Amino acid sequence: MASITYIMKTTHTGGDFVNECHVHALQEWGWQARSTLIANRKRRVRHQWIHPLMTRRNLNDIFVLSEGDSDLYAELGHRRRIIQHNQAPYYTFGPWQNASAINESPVEAIITPSHHSREVLQANGVTKPIHVVRPFVDPVFRASAAKERIIAYNPHKRSADSQFIIGSLKSRHPQLRTVQWVPLTGMDRASVAQVLSKAMVYASFAELESLGLLSLEAMRSGCIVVGYKGQGGREYATDQNGLWVRDGDVHAFVDALALALSPSNEHIVASCVSAGMVSAQVFTKDRFTTELLLAWNSILGVSAEQFQRSSIPR
Repeated sequence: MASITYIMKTTHTGGDFVNECHVHALQEWGWQARSTLIANRKRRVRHQWIHPLMTRRNLNDIFVLSEGDSDLYAELGHRRRIIQHNQAPYYTFGPWQNASAINESPVEAIITPSHHSREVLQANGVTKPIHVVRPFVDPVFRASAAKERIIAYNPHKRSADSQFIIGSLKSRHPQLRTVQWVPLTGMDRASVAQVLSKAMVYASFAELESLGLLSLEAMRSGCIVVGYKGQGGREYATDQNGLWVRDGDVHAFVDALALALSPSNEHIVASCVSAGMVSAQVFTKDRFTTELLLAWNSILGVSAEQFQRSSIPR
């Protein structure tokens, strides 16, 4: 029986979570799928990992690699079937010199998490088949009845912007100096969900995203999202579901935060929160699973049954 193996470099990023969701959904539907972690990317250790996989007898085994694993494409290419899971289209041309390098590579097809990502790749000349599989918002994210004056944010995104905006908010709106900023770092998903359930605001410092899943998770948690769409947020961001500002406009960002935290604007906040929850609820596990199965059946065609341990539930 042939198998699908998602290659992962870490286990703590949003992209890693999405990879695991792919694997679990395929397994639930009777597919032979798994993930493999490469803990050390040094060539010697990487070779020790690759060798046993290369000696497997089934030449139809598929490896799913990220857009950044160009070195592994070189080692696995033309000897094993390769699918690219491109979750960072704006970072594609670091590992790859240009679209021609991707088009001429052994990659059979590309899976990406948004229509925006597909448009970016195609606009830059990528001609490989591209399948959109949008992730789902984990049910662990849900709103709390009692919100606190907390601004949650991801400190790994645009650290210079976040540092300036935190200081600027305190300087231009001194009445908001006591508002607590909580960085979402060093936490598992349950802990992030707990913070977002209590936070009144999620400050989005998103930059060059494929989708921006954390903003959706914040919406589902009943936060008002303030800040940048990060390109990929165009997939769902509207004037109604958040206080979105022009990319890089830090002063507009600060003013939007002050608006969101002002008691006199509760009706505006409530309206945005309600619209945001509706937007996030579209990203369901059922839709994700449907898109995932459609993608793999399209990629594999008649050979799909070679990867299934049992008949697919109806």
